[in-house]
Amino acid sequence: MFDKRLLKIDRDSKYDFNKSNYLRLDANERVIPFSKKDISFIKNKINNYYIQSYPTYRFSVAQILSKKEKINIDQITITPGADAVLKYIFEIISKKKGNILSVYPTYGMIDVYSKIYNRKHIKISEQNLEKFLLKKNYKNIALVYIANPNSPSGKIISKDIILEIAKNSKKRNILFVIDEAYIEYSKNKSLKNLIKKNNNIIIIRTYSKFYGIAGLRIGHIMANKKIIKAINSIRPPHDISNLSLSILNYFLTKKKDTYIKDINKSKKFIINFCRKNKIEIFMTEANFFHIFLEKQIILPIIKYMKKNKILVKSNYLNFSNVSYLGPKNTIRVSIGSIRQMKLFFNKLKKILIKIS
Repeated sequence: MFDKRLLKIDRDSKYDFNKSNYLRLDANERVIPFSKKDISFIKNKINNYYIQSYPTYRFSVAQILSKKEKINIDQITITPGADAVLKYIFEIISKKKGNILSVYPTYGMIDVYSKIYNRKHIKISEQNLEKFLLKKNYKNIALVYIANPNSPSGKIISKDIILEIAKNSKKRNILFVIDEAYIEYSKNKSLKNLIKKNNNIIIIRTYSKFYGIAGLRIGHIMANKKIIKAINSIRPPHDISNLSLSILNYFLTKKKDTYIKDINKSKKFIINFCRKNKIEIFMTEANFFHIFLEKQIILPIIKYMKKNKILVKSNYLNFSNVSYLGPKNTIRVSIGSIRQMKLFFNKLKKILIKIS
């Protein structure tokens, strides 16, 4: 009746946990409020047409994106976020034999899709990236996936490593996916120009992180026109809502958006605050940071934060059964405004004093 292997994939989650009354520093979502002007625009788009009709202008928004990215229109397509397009990518290689090669730990859906599509997931530790230079590791591989900056670590993978992967994968006709969900927060630039000379490379972007519109589930990919055509051939015809397209169009054409600048200001505040207060952190090239703590005090801190309506990420308190694979003995904190960070550190100092 159906593939019983799927019953062995643990996807039991608690995503119905209502976070609306919490400061959500656990999911790398935007927590800095939108301006009144932004919210007013969005409210005005909630009308009969946008709710009742199928989306009809994905191509026109893609045209705006192609100009912005300086990429040909036939090398770009808008997608329902990064997770859905990854599923599309697994589908277009369904007839190609081979395993999945990725850095590890990385985005959890790579593991999930590997199991769904019955592929072995070959994992190269983030601590041993030089293994990507070994040609033997590309034997019997159908897809290479790299998130850059990577998650959950927030580290950048060097351009030299990326170029070597591109070289090895192109020689063997392997699809190479570079997920740049966090690239706008990084000091490094996008590697989108690689698609001009590499017909096997896909660049993934998501507006869940850049503009902070995760609830709208929208992003885009850039690739060789044949790959774009293949993706568009297997996707549902209306996989992005009118409302999502309209709001993305608004942000793409907006003259000024300060969100990334606000995050960078908060990063400077966090680094200075932690230096003065002798709090050990690792500031990532994404929109979150890690705080190193003694293992035995992490759970009390997590519980205290939750009691005070603040959510952070750790090994000890998740809202799904998917293990958090960040650095050991840390909590991961999404970056908000300076005011929100002050609130978080005020609570952290209080619990640290209480514990000590």
